[in-house]
Amino acid sequence: MAERFGTGLLLALLLALLPFPVTPQASPVVEITDRHPGAGQVLAVDEPLYLRVAYRSETPVRFQLRASGDAGLSATMNPAPVHPAGTGEALVSLAQRKSRYLETGTLLVFDEHWRELEAIQVSLQVRWGVDGAASTEPHWVTTLRREQQERLSAAAETNRNAGGGRWLVQLMALSIPAYLILQIVAWCRWRNGWRTAGLLPLWVAVPLFAYTVGLLIAGSSLWPAMLLLLTPFLLVYLAALFIARRIGARDHR
Repeated sequence: MAERFGTGLLLALLLALLPFPVTPQASPVVEITDRHPGAGQVLAVDEPLYLRVAYRSETPVRFQLRASGDAGLSATMNPAPVHPAGTGEALVSLAQRKSRYLETGTLLVFDEHWRELEAIQVSLQVRWGVDGAASTEPHWVTTLRREQQERLSAAAETNRNAGGGRWLVQLMALSIPAYLILQIVAWCRWRNGWRTAGLLPLWVAVPLFAYTVGLLIAGSSLWPAMLLLLTPFLLVYLAALFIARRIGARDHR
């Protein structure tokens, strides 16, 4: 029985280490369609430069306009709410808290988990100074800024509503080290039939952990999902064995 189990475990490990098929995703298509104010104008200090961004993406995305070097230290950037997959528009902005000229900036594209997808160099040609004057913003700036604020408010509300379920996710995460500890104890200390029963979860755990590592290496944002869902069941099984073994030992005294 032990030899058959060891052979099966080896086969499971070999199968788990096979390459994982990963479907490549196309990079987002991003285009700047408008700006306010226009190139060459002088902005008042702290007045934002707005860019209108059109995009097409297979996954949800975020956008943020940034300045590099010393200019980045005195810059105020737009918040970057999540925009849904598909086609749409986004508003990015950049302001300076002191007089400065910027030739270029960087439009950063992130996924919903803030992993950088693209860094696009953008010609700005804008100066902030004490002699700058505020200008009347066009309708598209007002509309996109309002949509941006609505997305931020909706995200904040979602986070508040999800707060009650965080304890469940935390418990699921804690089940992973707890399972590993019990599994090691079963492997090292149990003998005979109890040891055979205690090693049964490895038929699931070994491929599961290998699958999780494969998703992590592939850059998938869903890499911990199966681990969080299945490990609690493995933990409950081992915990039940521990209790049954303890009760059995007590009855034999």
